Amino acid sequence: MGYIAADYRVKHRDYFHMKKFYKACSEYFMENGWCGRSHSDFPETKYLHRFLSNNTQELWIWWRFDKAGDGVTGGSPSTYFRYFLDVNFHVLYLKQVDYLYRGKKFKANLGEVEIKVVARLVTDYGDHWKNHWFLKHFEQVFEKRIIRGELQFHRVNLTKEAYKFQDWMKRFFNYPTADPYSGQGDFHPQLGIDEY
Repeated sequence: MGYIAADYRVKHRDYFHMKKFYKACSEYFMENGWCGRSHSDFPETKYLHRFLSNNTQELWIWWRFDKAGDGVTGGSPSTYFRYFLDVNFHVLYLKQVDYLYRGKKFKANLGEVEIKVVARLVTDYGDHWKNHWFLKHFEQVFEKRIIRGELQFHRVNLTKEAYKFQDWMKRFFNYPTADPYSGQGDFHPQLGIDEY
């Protein structure tokens, strides 16, 4: 069975550096254990780069990550639970521009990037219970009654990992985040007179 743990989009329309953003995102997933360090381990399933007639570019990038669920007590990874993270990038109107920042000229990109992330928790990965002649009759009872707490733990854990990536992207684009531990101050500005 599969459960949706997170489903969100992040949109950015402004100046940014696409190559640095692409590398930073891939480094993020490598550092958080979603894939290995080698290029052959990286799960990029689609990369489409179109040059449009109005001197802009369009990109479609699909990444499909999966890993074994973490142990409940910090032990070995679970073989019954599997985490899946689908990351889709869609970049529109991308063009290379020069812009001034504090009196210096920089090369960057101007365009719109939309990142869609779907996190799924799959139970019985490999269909060991479903294909067993005796256990297939008890799979729903096993999930709903016996390992209900562990299932909830894995859903919450995957949700936290997915939204941690959302906070990371928002910090990359200098957007305010709802993460109280990010150290960027309050989400809502304080009202009243500032102290001198």
